Amino acid sequence: MSTIKSSAEDLTINADGSNEIKFQINAVEKASINSSGLFTSTTIDATKLTGNLPAISGAALTGVGVAGITSTADANAITIDSSEIVTLESASNGVNVNITNNSGDNGSGRRKAYIGFNGKKNDGTAVIHGQIGYEHSGTGDDTLNNFYLKKTVASGLQDVFNVDNTNELTFTGGRENDAGVGGTTWRSGENAAYMSLAADATFTTNTDPFNPGCILVVSHWTNSLNLNQAVIHGDYAGGSLNEISNPSGRIVVNASTDDNICVTTSSNNSQFTITNKFDITARVSVSILRFNGI
Repeated sequence: MSTIKSSAEDLTINADGSNEIKFQINAVEKASINSSGLFTSTTIDATKLTGNLPAISGAALTGVGVAGITSTADANAITIDSSEIVTLESASNGVNVNITNNSGDNGSGRRKAYIGFNGKKNDGTAVIHGQIGYEHSGTGDDTLNNFYLKKTVASGLQDVFNVDNTNELTFTGGRENDAGVGGTTWRSGENAAYMSLAADATFTTNTDPFNPGCILVVSHWTNSLNLNQAVIHGDYAGGSLNEISNPSGRIVVNASTDDNICVTTSSNNSQFTITNKFDITARVSVSILRFNGI
């Protein structure tokens, strides 16, 4: 064994000029120090690296990514804060997030691309709140697809809304424990229960067309009368409103009569005007289902 050592003084190993100091074993170079002080080694034992490492730039590092993730981003795309809230950022005015199923499966109900919404109960048990996504609806090499909105009920994950490959819409509503019961709730704008119309005040709907027609539901309540409601058919071609149901008779259609809520429209006009002809303020709510396409 050969030893180079210094017990009480500095030990100097010098290479003149721009030469390097080389360390070899069996005539094979294992490490070197160049004239700039750069140390190069073929192998560094990671178990020997202890303490605080110096700050380094990772700009030129390779082989340190996460398997399965490829990125060419040149700006922040994903940010995770101290509360583990994940924010996705994009400067694109088009699609911001793509979810792709690469299975290549042409079967019905395959090629699923879903987003799941999950949570945990107090005991840590994972629960599925719901899912939203698309899946292949055909059985061939085509682009047919169905859209689904699913939520968890007592019996498990259930479709509550879907659009099939012909763009037909299906709602599955009602209380989850009542077989054969379906229902849909319509709320007015700004999630308000009603609007307040003073005596002789009017409300006019927007100009969205209802060609060839619509269903209009008008409800009202005053301090002196109970809740009244009428269902009205709006006929664009005839420029008229036609009562379907008006049990109390206190909602007048196509006329202006005192002590009533009056609903009128101009000939071939896509607007409705609702007038409070009571001498006190009335609460009024309006729901419109438009049928367009001609």
